[in-house]
Amino acid sequence: MRIFTNLSPFIEEIRVGRLASGAEVLRKALEIGFDGIEVNLSVLEEPPASRFFDGVDTSRVTFHSNYVEFVPGAGSHYIRDAAVAQLSDEIELAATLGVRVLTFHPGRYGKRISRRRSFENLIETLSRVMETVNRARGKVLVCVENMDG
Repeated sequence: MRIFTNLSPFIEEIRVGRLASGAEVLRKALEIGFDGIEVNLSVLEEPPASRFFDGVDTSRVTFHSNYVEFVPGAGSHYIRDAAVAQLSDEIELAATLGVRVLTFHPGRYGKRISRRRSFENLIETLSRVMETVNRARGKVLVCVENMDG
């Protein structure tokens, strides 16, 4: 069994610059006793994010899809289109960097559609994602996080 941590325990040190790179965060996590880190891809929204993965041993990294405003089972096809683009990009990034696991939230269903319809939309969205990520196929394990509701 391997136990990974997300970036939460290190967020203050990251904010003040004591941990300035993904390699430093990983080193700290390993020192504490974790086997690796789970990186929420919201880090890509930060300006220095392009360098976050420099020097990181990606065999000790998993990705978590940026779940903010991400609803792959949404009633709106515009929102689902954005989810396809985001998840496809995240899978491609994982394959490029050699990160083997990407976890994502299934999203919440809204008041205007049923849970069943939301699930059907999610499956349709994932089917579209899988059609677009041919290069990453077999390189990245895509996991749906088990969530309440």
